[in-house]
Amino acid sequence: MKQLAYAFLLAAWFLPTSGYAQFDFWQQTTGPSGGTIYSLSVGSGNIIFAATANHGEHGGVFRSTDNGNSWTHTGLSYHWLFAVALDPHSGSIFVGGASGNVFRSTENGNTWTQIDSGMTNSDVIALAISSDGQIFAGTSGEGIFRSTNNGTSWTAVNTGLTNTEVSSLALSGSNLFAGTHGGGVFRSTNNGNNWIQVNNGLTNSTVEALAINSGDAIFAGTYGSIFRSTNNGDNWMEVSTGLSGYRSVKTLAVASNGHIFAGTYFDGIFISTNNGDTWMPSGLSHLQVYALAADSEGRIFAGTYFGGVFRSTDDGRNWNYSSDGLVPVNVGSLGVSPSGDLFAGVYEHGFTYTVVLGLFRSTDSGDVWTMILPDVPSSLAFNSSGEIFAGLYDGVFRSTDNGDNWAQVNIRLTDPPVGTLAINSIGHIFAGTWSAGVYRSTNNGESWDSINAGLTNRYVREVVISSSDHIFAGTSSGVFRSTNNGDSWALLPGSPTGVARLAINAAGYLFLSRGGPSPAVYLSTDNGGTWARIDSGLPSSSGVSSFAFNSSGNVFAAAGGVFRSTNNGGNWTAINSGLGYSSVNVVATNSSGYIFAGTSNGVFRSVQSTTSVKEVSSHVPTAFALEQNYPNPFNPSTRIKFQVPSSRFVGLKIYNLLGQEVASLVNEEMKPGSYEVTWDATGFPSGVYFYRLTTDGFLETKKLVLIR
Repeated sequence: MKQLAYAFLLAAWFLPTSGYAQFDFWQQTTGPSGGTIYSLSVGSGNIIFAATANHGEHGGVFRSTDNGNSWTHTGLSYHWLFAVALDPHSGSIFVGGASGNVFRSTENGNTWTQIDSGMTNSDVIALAISSDGQIFAGTSGEGIFRSTNNGTSWTAVNTGLTNTEVSSLALSGSNLFAGTHGGGVFRSTNNGNNWIQVNNGLTNSTVEALAINSGDAIFAGTYGSIFRSTNNGDNWMEVSTGLSGYRSVKTLAVASNGHIFAGTYFDGIFISTNNGDTWMPSGLSHLQVYALAADSEGRIFAGTYFGGVFRSTDDGRNWNYSSDGLVPVNVGSLGVSPSGDLFAGVYEHGFTYTVVLGLFRSTDSGDVWTMILPDVPSSLAFNSSGEIFAGLYDGVFRSTDNGDNWAQVNIRLTDPPVGTLAINSIGHIFAGTWSAGVYRSTNNGESWDSINAGLTNRYVREVVISSSDHIFAGTSSGVFRSTNNGDSWALLPGSPTGVARLAINAAGYLFLSRGGPSPAVYLSTDNGGTWARIDSGLPSSSGVSSFAFNSSGNVFAAAGGVFRSTNNGGNWTAINSGLGYSSVNVVATNSSGYIFAGTSNGVFRSVQSTTSVKEVSSHVPTAFALEQNYPNPFNPSTRIKFQVPSSRFVGLKIYNLLGQEVASLVNEEMKPGSYEVTWDATGFPSGVYFYRLTTDGFLETKKLVLIR
């Protein structure tokens, strides 16, 4: 009878129960943000609107009401938007996008209406609004359209326009100018009814940008230079002195003081203070600048490819990241300092290039981000003094003020780029390079020595160091080990080749991801002597791009998504709830047990600590004790309290009905006190589990029930 009652009780526990709600494992942080900004426009009150492109659910039109300090999504989420213009008379906002789509807002961007009656399927690349409210739309292949009724309907106005791929539009009084791709500049003096080509002296026929200053001088940005006309476009003169690099001019803007800014493709921004006679670099040289806008108070805003918006308040001498609230961007690297600050490297891979945005820092676990370096380190290392070392293409850089300032410290390190950095227990720094093996600095980076005796493969992908100061270098030939501070190296027999990632946990276990066409994951628990394959439950099509560990011994792997193992890779469970469609590139943990994921859509943070051990009382208990978890049954998390009367090494583990360990919640030395730990069972199946507290001279087991 007792057995029957117990079985009935278990069955009752598994009945559907209201009040237990599934929650996401992940929550998105506020950045880093950026995105591709194709157009910027400043309206009355210096409200700024930004049109973004190709960002899925995150893209669309954004608005800033605080001079670019922060941005909010207006609700228009169309994926490809190329032009934005504000009508100062009606207050309407117009946005042009792919396939002839035009949108209008009469409520400051709060609501939008699609208004493209009469338009064709060509992309709307440029917009301009005349003083009497007529709106002109330049398209990618169907010429120019005009609306005389606030965008309700559109009519093609292409008479005389022999090139219909319109890249830019500009208005000067009753004169309308159109820059075309391959046809130079066209002018209309009758609201677009007729056009004439005005190319005398214009030696480049691809005009991507037009701007007109207060003196009616017209500037044309072309595929290779800048031209100026002082007679209404009848004649042009090249004014490119000082322009350098690739020089494809994508955008032009005139500041309130008359200075002219030119945004280029891959060469940043140039400024002219003398009406275009000469130009000087103004910044953002590592970015493609697609949009420029100036407000009435002298601020200049730059919209970039992938990098979002930057702002200058000092006439272009300095540019500051001003993209908070814009599109989440691709995070390729993460680092956590000993103090818990989070560092994120942001870059975007194109078909034939990589766009680097920079290194960002958050001192509050991802709520606020600050750009601290316009480059992305391949590796970060932190010493015991809190100094940061960054491995970059140009060598090693050091910051003594948490990343606010950097200085290069790679004397005698003659073979950059540096791919990996590690610091041992006595502060020696080891730099693994892509072509010259390993370098060592014994004086905090001031000088470096090559230490490659026995290192037969000089392309070093990873360097990691154990608590006993054994150094491991991962290469395509396998893993090399040094037991004498790098003075000599030996290839570990049987170590996997094609090392893509190498990581080491607090117990000295080595985790290795092999790349190439047959990715795999391996574990060594004996200092690299033997290796076992441990990728059961991981995607077979992709390798692991990053490993991270928490204080409870859990292992986290980035493999497209995030996977967790509580038994050193014996099994892996996906923990991706809340990530959406984000692809995960890198994972990291902090000392509080929170895990961070660098993804294609910014940084995500675990909703709660993956260890969640907290002291609830410092009063010294009289005996060990393990309390019943609460709530029980639970879904998906529950709290477990226990007491420790004296300093001991304590273990608290979860087991399934078969007696197999499925989670390790506590595995560390603990001082006397009362503690509480949370078990997040996201990804675990419903069922009966047991939790066991073990320490020297004490063992107790209790039962808990997970229901879905």
